[in-house]
Amino acid sequence: MEQAVEMYQQQQDTLEELEEEEKFTLKEICKYWEERCLQEDREVITLNRTTLTRRYNGIPSQAKSNAACSWVTEAEAQVLIAYAVQLGNKGWAFSQ
Repeated sequence: MEQAVEMYQQQQDTLEELEEEEKFTLKEICKYWEERCLQEDREVITLNRTTLTRRYNGIPSQAKSNAACSWVTEAEAQVLIAYAVQLGNKGWAFSQ
């Protein structure tokens, strides 16, 4: 999705310089990246033009929004996971 947003952003930045036939709609950009992902990764994805518009306007995905509201940072989470694994290796429960 980020690559599609970048492509749309570049097009918007150079909108006046582009010929009419060189301009892509949001739907065409989504279709391009769907086909490219299928060719490169052999994975079928679906990109929504409304979602692309939201990312272009700076609205984060729900996953990123939820991560920003997290009680712990990613680094703190990794430390807690490592500590839990260490306790488990010693045979102690994490709750103790």
